[in-house]
Amino acid sequence: MFLSPALFDRATGEAFFRKGVWGGRNGTLFEHFPTLTSLFHAASDHAAIDALHRHQLTA
Repeated sequence: MFLSPALFDRATGEAFFRKGVWGGRNGTLFEHFPTLTSLFHAASDHAAIDALHRHQLTA
């Protein structure tokens, strides 16, 4: 993921959300939704990336 310098300075972590992705040959590479029982049920082959950042509140 590419972030601008200003956003990079505010980032505190990251995560990959892959419960809608079929993982590997048998789907057991990582945890997925229980209703996802085959490759054909997968929403996508791309995991969602979540960039965590600090929120600055202004008065």
